[in-house]
Amino acid sequence: ETVEAVRAVGAGLATNAPTVELSDGSVRRAEARVGLFAFTDGCLVFPYLRRPRPVRDKSGNVVRDGEGRTAGEDAPLGELLEVAIVSDVSDEPFCPLPIGSWTHDVGSGTDSAEYARFNFLLDSFERVMESICAESSVPRSGPRMNCGGA
Repeated sequence: ETVEAVRAVGAGLATNAPTVELSDGSVRRAEARVGLFAFTDGCLVFPYLRRPRPVRDKSGNVVRDGEGRTAGEDAPLGELLEVAIVSDVSDEPFCPLPIGSWTHDVGSGTDSAEYARFNFLLDSFERVMESICAESSVPRSGPRMNCGGA
Protein backbone atom coordinates (compact mmCIF):
# COMPACT_ATOMS: atom_id res chain seq x y z
CA GLU A 1 0.00 0.00 0.00
CA THR A 2 2.78 2.44 0.89
CA VAL A 3 4.78 1.48 -2.22
CA GLU A 4 1.75 2.38 -4.32
CA ALA A 5 1.51 5.75 -2.55
CA VAL A 6 5.17 6.45 -3.39
CA ARG A 7 4.46 5.34 -6.98
CA ALA A 8 1.54 7.81 -7.15
CA VAL A 9 3.77 10.64 -5.91
CA GLY A 10 6.35 9.80 -8.59
CA ALA A 11 3.68 9.68 -11.31
CA GLY A 12 2.26 13.00 -10.15
CA LEU A 13 5.66 14.66 -10.20
CA ALA A 14 6.44 13.16 -13.61
CA THR A 15 3.37 14.75 -15.14
CA ASN A 16 3.00 17.91 -13.04
CA ALA A 17 6.52 19.10 -12.19
CA PRO A 18 6.87 22.77 -13.12
CA THR A 19 8.79 23.63 -16.24
CA VAL A 20 12.06 25.55 -16.25
CA GLU A 21 13.77 27.37 -19.06
CA LEU A 22 17.35 26.28 -19.72
CA SER A 23 20.19 28.60 -20.72
CA ASP A 24 19.82 27.57 -24.37
CA GLY A 25 16.17 28.67 -24.36
CA SER A 26 14.72 25.17 -24.31
CA VAL A 27 12.15 24.16 -21.70
CA ARG A 28 12.04 21.01 -19.59
CA ARG A 29 10.37 19.87 -16.41
CA ALA A 30 12.13 20.82 -13.20
CA GLU A 31 14.13 18.15 -11.44
CA ALA A 32 11.89 16.32 -8.97
CA ARG A 33 13.75 13.57 -7.12
CA VAL A 34 12.00 10.71 -5.32
CA GLY A 35 13.72 7.96 -3.35
CA LEU A 36 12.60 4.77 -1.70
CA PHE A 37 13.86 3.24 1.51
CA ALA A 38 12.53 1.03 4.28
CA PHE A 39 12.83 1.01 8.03
CA THR A 40 12.68 -2.52 9.35
CA ASP A 41 13.73 -3.87 12.74
CA GLY A 42 15.92 -0.90 13.56
CA CYS A 43 17.69 -0.76 10.18
CA LEU A 44 17.33 1.48 7.16
CA VAL A 45 17.35 -0.33 3.82
CA PHE A 46 18.06 1.60 0.61
CA PRO A 47 17.46 -0.36 -2.62
CA TYR A 48 19.21 1.12 -5.66
CA LEU A 49 20.37 0.25 -9.16
CA ARG A 50 24.04 0.26 -10.11
CA ARG A 51 25.61 -0.12 -13.50
CA PRO A 52 28.04 -3.06 -13.53
CA ARG A 53 31.68 -2.14 -13.94
CA PRO A 54 33.03 -3.65 -17.15
CA VAL A 55 35.88 -6.13 -16.91
CA ARG A 56 38.87 -4.97 -18.94
CA ASP A 57 41.97 -6.79 -20.17
CA LYS A 58 45.55 -5.50 -19.71
CA SER A 59 45.15 -3.24 -22.75
CA GLY A 60 42.03 -1.61 -21.33
CA ASN A 61 39.62 -3.28 -23.74
CA VAL A 62 36.26 -4.38 -22.35
CA VAL A 63 36.10 -8.19 -22.31
CA ARG A 64 32.94 -8.72 -20.23
CA ASP A 65 29.98 -6.65 -19.12
CA GLY A 66 30.67 -6.92 -15.41
CA GLU A 67 29.88 -9.11 -12.44
CA GLY A 68 27.64 -11.38 -14.49
CA ARG A 69 24.58 -10.88 -12.33
CA THR A 70 21.83 -8.44 -13.06
CA ALA A 71 18.66 -7.31 -11.38
CA GLY A 72 16.75 -9.20 -14.04
CA GLU A 73 16.00 -9.06 -17.69
CA ASP A 74 13.65 -6.12 -17.14
CA ALA A 75 16.23 -4.04 -15.24
CA PRO A 76 16.91 -0.76 -17.01
CA LEU A 77 20.31 -0.59 -18.72
CA GLY A 78 21.27 -4.07 -17.41
CA GLU A 79 21.89 -2.59 -13.98
CA LEU A 80 22.47 -4.49 -10.77
CA LEU A 81 19.88 -4.34 -8.02
CA GLU A 82 21.76 -3.59 -4.80
CA VAL A 83 20.84 -2.61 -1.24
CA ALA A 84 22.62 -0.50 1.34
CA ILE A 85 21.73 -1.35 4.93
CA VAL A 86 22.30 1.17 7.70
CA SER A 87 22.17 -0.81 10.93
CA ASP A 88 23.05 1.92 13.41
CA VAL A 89 20.18 4.37 13.25
CA SER A 90 20.13 5.38 16.91
CA ASP A 91 22.39 8.42 16.54
CA GLU A 92 22.26 10.60 13.41
CA PRO A 93 21.51 7.94 10.77
CA PHE A 94 22.54 8.61 7.18
CA CYS A 95 22.69 6.76 3.90
CA PRO A 96 26.26 6.04 2.74
CA LEU A 97 25.23 6.42 -0.90
CA PRO A 98 25.25 9.66 -2.85
CA ILE A 99 21.68 10.96 -3.00
CA GLY A 100 21.64 10.53 -6.78
CA SER A 101 22.17 6.77 -6.35
CA TRP A 102 18.94 6.05 -4.53
CA THR A 103 16.72 8.91 -5.72
CA HIS A 104 15.38 9.36 -9.23
CA ASP A 105 14.50 12.45 -11.24
CA VAL A 106 10.91 11.57 -12.07
CA GLY A 107 10.37 15.17 -13.15
CA SER A 108 11.92 14.27 -16.50
CA GLY A 109 8.62 12.61 -17.47
CA THR A 110 7.03 9.19 -17.64
CA ASP A 111 9.01 8.26 -20.78
CA SER A 112 12.41 8.92 -19.19
CA ALA A 113 15.00 6.34 -18.16
CA GLU A 114 14.95 7.72 -14.61
CA TYR A 115 11.22 7.11 -14.34
CA ALA A 116 11.71 3.54 -15.62
CA ARG A 117 14.47 2.97 -13.03
CA PHE A 118 12.23 4.34 -10.27
CA ASN A 119 9.34 2.06 -11.26
CA PHE A 120 11.64 -0.96 -11.51
CA LEU A 121 12.72 -0.39 -7.90
CA LEU A 122 9.10 -0.06 -6.80
CA ASP A 123 8.21 -3.28 -8.63
CA SER A 124 11.16 -5.07 -6.95
CA PHE A 125 10.67 -3.64 -3.47
CA GLU A 126 8.59 -6.40 -1.87
CA ARG A 127 10.86 -9.15 -3.24
CA VAL A 128 13.97 -7.31 -2.03
CA MET A 129 12.58 -6.84 1.46
CA GLU A 130 11.43 -10.46 1.74
CA SER A 131 14.89 -11.60 0.67
CA ILE A 132 16.64 -9.34 3.16
CA CYS A 133 14.42 -10.40 6.04
CA ALA A 134 14.80 -14.10 5.18
CA GLU A 135 18.52 -14.27 4.39
CA SER A 136 20.28 -11.57 6.35
CA SER A 137 21.29 -10.91 9.89
CA VAL A 138 18.61 -8.22 10.14
CA PRO A 139 16.67 -9.20 13.26
CA ARG A 140 12.97 -9.99 12.78
CA SER A 141 11.37 -8.61 15.92
CA GLY A 142 8.70 -5.94 16.08
CA PRO A 143 6.96 -4.52 13.02
CA ARG A 144 7.97 -6.38 9.87
CA MET A 145 8.71 -3.44 7.59
CA ASN A 146 7.77 0.12 6.86
CA CYS A 147 8.39 1.84 3.55
CA GLY A 148 9.42 5.46 3.33
CA GLY A 149 9.89 7.83 0.45
CA ALA A 150 12.07 10.91 0.34
